Amino acid sequence: MATLESAMVSTLLEWYDEKSLVVNPDFQRREVWPVRAKSYFVDSVIRHRPSPNMYIRSKVDLKTRKTVREVVDGQQRMRALHEFVNNRLTLDKRSEEYEGLRYEDLDDAAKGAFLSYTIGVVQLFNPRDDEVIDIFRRCHVFRQLPTTFDFDEHRSSTPLGRNPPPLRWGQPK
Repeated sequence: MATLESAMVSTLLEWYDEKSLVVNPDFQRREVWPVRAKSYFVDSVIRHRPSPNMYIRSKVDLKTRKTVREVVDGQQRMRALHEFVNNRLTLDKRSEEYEGLRYEDLDDAAKGAFLSYTIGVVQLFNPRDDEVIDIFRRCHVFRQLPTTFDFDEHRSSTPLGRNPPPLRWGQPK
């Protein structure tokens, strides 16, 4: 069974710090995001821009009667949030007015925006390991398929205020 919920960044970080959220279970890959990707994601959080859902397996430890959560999809994002709030990530030039800042350098409004940002969380309740691995693979298969990125897609993905590529009518794709 799965449910779609939302969780504030502050809640996710609380789970992480309390060790009730396992960020790197056995089926996860190692940390792979470069600093620029982490910075861009954190900037998106501060600005309350959309982000993909996280997938978390929740299971009850029958001995302790506590819920243990494992990140199925969202490890890189969770690590970026944790690094930033612990001042181990500095925002880069794409963050414009936040360039060069760490969490401790933000004003209270930006800190509040960061901590109150809500992320969609798909809670997977007590799935078997093979089901979790299947879900993980399905979350990642589309990122690994070869894609083409043509001129029109690049043009439409570039913010108009930031040096869009010049139009070249009649240029072959």
